[in-house]
Amino acid sequence: MKFSFHNAQLPDGTPNSYAADIVDERWGWSNDAEKNGFWQAMGEEANQLGLVWGGDWKNFKDVAHVQSRQNSELASVKKESGL
Repeated sequence: MKFSFHNAQLPDGTPNSYAADIVDERWGWSNDAEKNGFWQAMGEEANQLGLVWGGDWKNFKDVAHVQSRQNSELASVKKESGL
């Protein structure tokens, strides 16, 4: 398994980062979620809460993804995890 914010934890098992992919069961991964404004609304709410929304990324838009730490912190999170 590749290391990511989804599975980051300290050696004692305590999470040191949080990440989730959030999908509305009404639309799943279909274009209907985009048409109904679900992804945009989720991104705006994530940003207001100080979270990182994958829909803001320039190279790879991951509209379902929300995480608690910036991508630039992945190396330090991995080190904190003892890896």
